[in-house]
Amino acid sequence: NSFCTLLVRGRMNAQTQQEAKRILAVVDELIEDLAIVATLPPYLSSMPAADMQHLLDSFHDEDGGQEVQQQLTEHYDLERRLESASGDMSADDVEDLHFSTRSLVDTMRYAGYPEKYKAAFQPAANVGNYRSIIQTLRGLLHDRLNTTVEDDVMKFAILNDTVNREKNASADVQALTREHAQEKENRRVEVERREHTIRKLREELAAVRETATMDRDKLLAEIARMQEANEVEYQQKFEKLQADVENLDGKYKATRDKCVNDENAQRAARAKKETQLAQIIQHYDKEMTENTNRIRELQGEIDKDSEELSKVEADLAKLVSDREADEAEKRLNDQCLTHSSEIADIRRTSATVIQSFYRAHAFRTAMANKGKKKGKKGK
Repeated sequence: NSFCTLLVRGRMNAQTQQEAKRILAVVDELIEDLAIVATLPPYLSSMPAADMQHLLDSFHDEDGGQEVQQQLTEHYDLERRLESASGDMSADDVEDLHFSTRSLVDTMRYAGYPEKYKAAFQPAANVGNYRSIIQTLRGLLHDRLNTTVEDDVMKFAILNDTVNREKNASADVQALTREHAQEKENRRVEVERREHTIRKLREELAAVRETATMDRDKLLAEIARMQEANEVEYQQKFEKLQADVENLDGKYKATRDKCVNDENAQRAARAKKETQLAQIIQHYDKEMTENTNRIRELQGEIDKDSEELSKVEADLAKLVSDREADEAEKRLNDQCLTHSSEIADIRRTSATVIQSFYRAHAFRTAMANKGKKKGKKGK
């Protein structure tokens, strides 16, 4: 009243203006709080997931996110406690709800409500109407700072109209209270239904656990029985396999000794055959050398006979020119026959020697190839 009196009297002094500005700041904060409260649902549990996620994401550090989560959980628990309470709310409950809501509004303001972030929840109309009334009052107070007494008289009519609107807003508040009571009753019924469902689920869970315990005991007993039977069977198989291993080990040693003895005998026989083969080859090499020398001697004789034959032919040519050509020719023919017979004998002898030489060479080659093949098989 004193503040309004100062306004009516005219211009305010500096201290009064400072007080008026402080009041306007409080009213501005109230208007901003009402804008935030309008985006709050009647119960925090019905807040859209997008709004809830925005609150958590607005605090980037881990500690801030945990603090917001704890704050939301405490407010939700407070709502549940007030719903389940019988009778009217006590003064302590009202104070707890006030502080919790105040803290939640401050958190939402930090998260950018309502200017930087548009809430997914549709703002409440009655809270919006009340905010409009406060904005009108704030405009009147602001105008009072910059107007005279005459201007104020004109605006008192507007103030009366605003008061009438406030009465209408009170009716909206009463309707909101009734709506809150109805919502509270609906929530209570829903909570009872959910608690009944939870009890049934717990009973079913207990039955399932009991059945699972019995099945587990049966399964463990069956596993123990099968394990004991398998151990006996595996022990018998192990003993049998061990006996088979010992038997096979004895057979392996006997077979190995036999193979070693056979290998030694074959090596001795091979060494003996190689010695005999070396002697045979040496003998044939000696014969081959002798036959080669003999062939060379016979070839020299053949060359000598060829020279003599040339001389005889030259003599024959001389005899042809003689008068006694017939006698000379006869004599020459006789000599040719004799010489041809000698040459034929020489050729037969040479052919025999050459054939012996070739057979010796072929036998030596065959024996050498046979020795190489046996050597490869032995390796």
